Amino acid sequence: MDNGHIPPPPGQGPSLNPFGAYQPTIEDLRAGFGIRLGALVIDGVITAIVAGILTFALSTLELPMPEILVESQDALDEAFKILNLSGDKESFISSLIVGSSYASAITAVLYMLIEGLTGASLGKRILKLTVARADGTAGTQSLFLSRMFVKNSDRILHLMAILPLLTFLSGPVESASSIIGFVLFIGCFLALGRNRLALHDMVVKTAVFKTSDVRYE
Repeated sequence: MDNGHIPPPPGQGPSLNPFGAYQPTIEDLRAGFGIRLGALVIDGVITAIVAGILTFALSTLELPMPEILVESQDALDEAFKILNLSGDKESFISSLIVGSSYASAITAVLYMLIEGLTGASLGKRILKLTVARADGTAGTQSLFLSRMFVKNSDRILHLMAILPLLTFLSGPVESASSIIGFVLFIGCFLALGRNRLALHDMVVKTAVFKTSDVRYE
């Protein structure tokens, strides 16, 4: 070895990679289907707990029965007869069903507003995810709200269907809610693709990222 030439320390010599250092694409930085599903599961557990607590609290109040439940009252009465339930038990279960209807509506609104106003649901926050623009730059509240309305359009229609002032439209509105909900459900699996964008992300031009990967300009 030439004493006048000292080789560089390991790892500090010239790069042997002819293509240079790897730079992740914007698609690589977007959150994949798996971690987004994990956030959804966490949200589901949290909302189920909150809805359960609200159900028991609201069941003690004499709330009007939503029109959707009124239409299924005959089926409920038939089920009570088959189960041979007494008047007190029948009344208790009916109050739980009514309370559950309102509790699910309240928790759905709260869930939508948390993500719509802040850009991240509780599940996303726990997994350190957030909604941003599709190019990775930080989103605005108006963008978050737009995404919220598109993503939850079926839930919003369902909530409209149980409002007392819109009972005359409950049937058509509920049917539209079911169709849109099915389309959005299928659209969620588009996040399995290379772009990692669900249908509602494509419509509003958003994506989900790790909070550390979002660029603030």
